[in-house]
Amino acid sequence: MNYRARHLHYLLSAFTLILGAFQAWVGRHAMTADGVSYLDMADAILRGDGRLTINGHWSPLYPWLLAAARRLLKPDSYGMFAVTHLLNFLIFCALFGSFQFFWRQLRDYEAAQGRKDSRDGWVTLPGGFHLVLVYSLFIWLALRLIPVALVTPDMCMAVFVLLACGFLLRVRMGRGGWTSYALLGLALGFGYLAKAPIFPLAWVFLATSLFGAPSLRKAVPGVLIASAVFLAVSAPLIVALSIKEGRPSFGDSARLNYAWHINGTAWVHWQGDTPPGVGIPKHPERKIFSHPAVYEFATPIQGTYPPWFDPVYWNEGITPHFELRNQLKVLAHNARIYLELFLKGGLAPVVLIFFLAFVKPSQRRWWLGHIGKAWFLLVPVLAGMGMFAPVHVEMRYIGSFIFVFWVTLLAAIRLPDSRQVARLAQVLMAIPMVSLLAISLISTDHYLRADARHVDETNQRVAHWLTRNGTGPGDWVALIGFGREAYWARLARLRIVAEMPTENAEKFWDADSALRSQVIDAFERTGAKILVAEKVPPSAPLAGWTRIDQTDCYAFRLQGEAMPPNLR
Repeated sequence: MNYRARHLHYLLSAFTLILGAFQAWVGRHAMTADGVSYLDMADAILRGDGRLTINGHWSPLYPWLLAAARRLLKPDSYGMFAVTHLLNFLIFCALFGSFQFFWRQLRDYEAAQGRKDSRDGWVTLPGGFHLVLVYSLFIWLALRLIPVALVTPDMCMAVFVLLACGFLLRVRMGRGGWTSYALLGLALGFGYLAKAPIFPLAWVFLATSLFGAPSLRKAVPGVLIASAVFLAVSAPLIVALSIKEGRPSFGDSARLNYAWHINGTAWVHWQGDTPPGVGIPKHPERKIFSHPAVYEFATPIQGTYPPWFDPVYWNEGITPHFELRNQLKVLAHNARIYLELFLKGGLAPVVLIFFLAFVKPSQRRWWLGHIGKAWFLLVPVLAGMGMFAPVHVEMRYIGSFIFVFWVTLLAAIRLPDSRQVARLAQVLMAIPMVSLLAISLISTDHYLRADARHVDETNQRVAHWLTRNGTGPGDWVALIGFGREAYWARLARLRIVAEMPTENAEKFWDADSALRSQVIDAFERTGAKILVAEKVPPSAPLAGWTRIDQTDCYAFRLQGEAMPPNLR
């Protein structure tokens, strides 16, 4: 890397880290339904109940990191979200480091290939042009596909995916000996602790490290070492999950997602009645009122919102099955998501299309052959993308795989070695710079919008009001609304123990006073102190209800029996 490219690299690195810090700051009050469950798991760790992190749906690494951050900084309830986003920024910095490691290995690999190609009159993309393209892709990954402000472990998983790809490149180049294999196994093991889908994918990485090595015979001991390290890291969790579930298991998220997205079962409050043929729940949430439906779930699962703290428990008995029609619908839907991701990959697809359009057919075939040499990278990342395609695809799931895919394809581009090409790259440098700035602005736009701030403000107002009006940490509350996103309960350290889902609220407000009284009596028998109703319509009859601090939420004080102290 020459002097000018090195300074451009430093400038882009500083710009990227500043953007990550900015998104973490503007989104410091943001939360997700998954994030609440991970925070609850961190609570369990801090009070010495780490066994609750043995969960078939949620992975343990992220809550352990959350617990460490909270132990170190000791935030109050309202500072907890900000500390979570500080941790996310540190994970973003780790992702930036793993990106630098991966890209450095890829540059070295392509440089070795480029020395052979230069003898035939071919060169890689000009340094500065290529540098800005790669950084725009990384910003697209880390601020758009897996935002810093998103409270999930997906960025944590991406760290280990990029590290694993970097170690694959070292194995391919014959670097590091058995150390590279051991570190590959370590990255895959911690990747599994970050998110369960890495477990089956790890075997694809290990297979490619075997057949992608310079010598198959010498690779066998290395792959055995990598496999042993991977299993040493992952086996304790697998054994603990298998004992807990009473069957071999490395995680149940895939099975549940198939039932939810293909078979159409409810994400929460599944009672076994719909759809038919998906099984019978062994211990569903208790249905304490039928029309409109009200569910109680105070015991035995803990957490701010128990149905989403341990979905495996409430869905035990579910038996997902193949449905051709629904499967084809999901595949078509996910194909559109992949197409959108490929078309919105910053300037990368434009550069690739431009290249393929203007080179001769013989040169295209040569380039495709050169891409084929990078099969050891493309196979695991395509397997990662394909793994999610039959069930459910979100950008955050596949962001790291998409990133490696584009960076690998761009690194393989070869251009004629001429002064005209070098001059053209200098003239066109403004294009990737504009692309980088556009991606940066789009990536932070959501967290600057008024509606995002309004959601945060509403949750804080509700939490403050409840705290001022007689509720304390561990108290039970009931809800008319959407429990998975009732972040005010997490802020006020309350437990939602009963719920009327949002889709049934209209029936409640439109009912006569006698029916509404019966529903409130049912809520009262759960032992909840207060009933909170979200998004109450202006026309709702509100006798006995109190508006919560200029929001569209209202509270009704229940007169049930005091909570048993041992269940707080």
